[in-house]
Amino acid sequence: MEKKPSLLIIDDDERWLYTIQHILGNDYNYTTSKRGKEAIDLFRNNIYSLVIIDKKLPDLSGVDVLREMADFNPNLGAIILTGHADLDSAVESMKIGALDYISKGDSNLSEKLQKKVAEAMEKRKLDEEKNFIEMVVHEFPSFLSETYYELKNDLEPILKFKTQIHLFESILKFFSIVVISEYFSADKRLPDLDSQVRKNIFVPGLGDWFNMANELYKRRKEFSNYFFLDMFSGFFTGKNRKLMSDFIEIRNNKWAHAGQLSDYEYKILSDKCSDILLALISDLTFLKDFLLCKIVNLRIIKKEKIYKLIECRGVHPKLSKSERPFKNLLPSEEVILIHSRNENYQTLYPFIILEDCDQCGQLEIFIYSRTSHKNLYYLSPKTGHQLITDAHSNVFFELVEVQKEVK
Repeated sequence: MEKKPSLLIIDDDERWLYTIQHILGNDYNYTTSKRGKEAIDLFRNNIYSLVIIDKKLPDLSGVDVLREMADFNPNLGAIILTGHADLDSAVESMKIGALDYISKGDSNLSEKLQKKVAEAMEKRKLDEEKNFIEMVVHEFPSFLSETYYELKNDLEPILKFKTQIHLFESILKFFSIVVISEYFSADKRLPDLDSQVRKNIFVPGLGDWFNMANELYKRRKEFSNYFFLDMFSGFFTGKNRKLMSDFIEIRNNKWAHAGQLSDYEYKILSDKCSDILLALISDLTFLKDFLLCKIVNLRIIKKEKIYKLIECRGVHPKLSKSERPFKNLLPSEEVILIHSRNENYQTLYPFIILEDCDQCGQLEIFIYSRTSHKNLYYLSPKTGHQLITDAHSNVFFELVEVQKEVK
């Protein structure tokens, strides 16, 4: 069930507090306040979709309340109500950021207020969608950002369905690789869990990636100080596991019939996949706090560590280079995932590597696909190009096959 938008109504007249709620009906959750200072405190400590402010309050003017709120959150949505129209106050309110200025004496008050609130809700929805898209495109790992960005284009139904599958596979593989890498690099290894991972890791299908991550999630209480498993566990909830299972079922049952369905049938599938992906990505917003990168070199200036790195984040024509200070000593020549605030990091090598692509001649992110004999097979999520190499095999087989002593 969709959550109702929350409205904050500020008026010192109890009758008007009731009237406004009566006009707007049951589509909203309401919080009311009779004083400006109390309303400002409420606004600072809660999230409201819209604020409706009476121009005249006992302790502050409605314009002053609006100004305080706008200083705290410039993106607020607000409507000023007044018993007496005042052009100067209306102009000032609109300059501060009010969406509208409505007279309580307006003969069409009910209709006008309903219309303006509906418009404000639609504007907020569009703003939130725009901000969400900007966040994913610029702050998610690049191979996720690029595929998500591609989905914003006007694609034919079958191509959109294919791109959605690609994005889902990238999300699931990335999530699984992070938690598996953390497990492999930890002091404590469980023989039975090693055996289950080993059973799936050599030629993993999409369901195998899901099962490996699910097994680690179910047994997370047996481990301590697993930062990344703890972070990603907030994503791997029962709801999202069900969504991922549903997507895997759609992919397995329908993609095998690629080209045999009508555009209408692909559109139905694509719409369903869009709903699943939106729900999953909305719960992955914590990824904006992480940086996927490869360290190129380190300079120490006055005891401060300055790292030159290749950032694998956001949509870029080429992977960008930057310099950042970090307190921790970070591994070089490996793709790592760093939490940007507390600097916890996890190497994702040898499952994710950064290499020059033989086919396109560019530096690309390659994600582990499977093994065959002593070779590791990788795929570029961006181009689909394959990389086959034995350069990382020793590390891979040592991680997967050698059990550390259980402590």
